[in-house]
Amino acid sequence: MNALALLVECKYHYIMETQGLRTTQRLAAALKDARLRAGLTQLELAGLAGVSRRWLVDFEAGRSPRSELHMVLSTIAALGLELRLTPATDESGSAAQAARSILKGLE
Repeated sequence: MNALALLVECKYHYIMETQGLRTTQRLAAALKDARLRAGLTQLELAGLAGVSRRWLVDFEAGRSPRSELHMVLSTIAALGLELRLTPATDESGSAAQAARSILKGLE
């Protein structure tokens, strides 16, 4: 199954397309779903991504809210996926306001 098909079939596709992956928990849930759909165990994906199984277990469970970006990106790449950044918009359509809101939530 190619990465695009995996993304389309992902149960988080609707969230990714309409709300985006704006929290670590949403990203972790989407990556766990992609891992399961790819038929990989946590140990197998950890090996492919060059991260520890313990880190992957914690990340998928939402226990790593401040995960190192290179580890997250390595996991995404190991699944044959990519991370894209798009302008965020809130209900008023203000991308700048939405970005400030997201950054404020990270404090």
